[in-house]
Amino acid sequence: KEDILKLAEYFLKLSQKNGHNLPKRFSELVVQALESYSWPGNVRELKNTVDRAVFLTDDKSVIEVQHLGEQFGKDQKKHYESNGKYVADPTNGFFPSWHEVENRELKQYLTGLLQEVQGNQAAAARISGLSRGFVRDKVREFNISLDIFVN
Repeated sequence: KEDILKLAEYFLKLSQKNGHNLPKRFSELVVQALESYSWPGNVRELKNTVDRAVFLTDDKSVIEVQHLGEQFGKDQKKHYESNGKYVADPTNGFFPSWHEVENRELKQYLTGLLQEVQGNQAAAARISGLSRGFVRDKVREFNISLDIFVN
């Protein structure tokens, strides 16, 4: 884990020797992202990530987070406002996936609806126009505790 930055810089220099002449460096946010990522694909994933970033920066000298790939935006909780809304931050390339936005909004919607009907999933389904099975599945998926809605 402590060698991630050294390896990333090595792969960066290696890619520059392989035809990418413009000297490149990692932004501070990229350094933080590289060091905090779990690297399930290990060294091969790191090399592919650096190669991709070099390719995407093209004529730019600084590699930014948006050049790394979508997996580096997923855990950036700081990009939520205090009210839980997503904040797109184009300065560092953070845009949540549509699936993430959709799930977050659906969870908020279902939580409010279930609160209104005191946890009654059948009533929530009827009001929303969703199937009862869908509501039940999403309650499980989102770990919504129905106990808190019962008076």
